Amino acid sequence: LLDAQERFRQLTNLPDNYKILFVHGGARMQFSALPMNLAARSGSKKCLYVETG
Repeated sequence: LLDAQERFRQLTNLPDNYKILFVHGGARMQFSALPMNLAARSGSKKCLYVETG
């Protein structure tokens, strides 16, 4: 998993201060709930995320 995170970080040029989460599929609602919950925790008003499936 660490190798996959590092490869994704290099591929997307993602800085170290961003977290990478791998979530299982099958829960369409979770794709919108996850960034909204993380934004609320950090106090941020916007999120960026990639949905690949």
